[in-house]
Amino acid sequence: MREDQEVPDESLLTAPLQLPDHGPGGSGRDEPAEVAVERDTTASTEVDPGPVRAFGQEVERLSGLVAQLGTLAATLGDRLDGEVRKVLDDAERALAEASGARRQSLDADARAAEAEARAEEARQETAEVRAESEKALAAAKASVAAAQESEASAWKEA
Repeated sequence: MREDQEVPDESLLTAPLQLPDHGPGGSGRDEPAEVAVERDTTASTEVDPGPVRAFGQEVERLSGLVAQLGTLAATLGDRLDGEVRKVLDDAERALAEASGARRQSLDADARAAEAEARAEEARQETAEVRAESEKALAAAKASVAAAQESEASAWKEA
């Protein structure tokens, strides 16, 4: 007995199907279907009801399983649709956040570049002012030295 089908194995027909004998020289392919059916029905009309009943029960069981499978597939499909929708929404949100962060990064980079440019201008202005201050200091030293020489000459003459 097969436990999964609850049908005894020994009552099942396992022999391969054999085509009816068509006589000498005939293959049966040229005969109409009705004639072939008549031959088949006259050969054996008696059927054991046990295997037929078991087959019917298996078909009913299979149809129930198919219906259950269809229900489960629909439920799983709905659940997967929800999960996929959630993942897509999360991905969209993450993409929007990344886009915002990228914009902020670009803005910060632009501000940093502007600050660097202003710092470079300030360095150049400082260098120019330092050069002018050094010139003015040199001129002042020369002027002080000339004044001291002039004063010393004036004291000598006096």
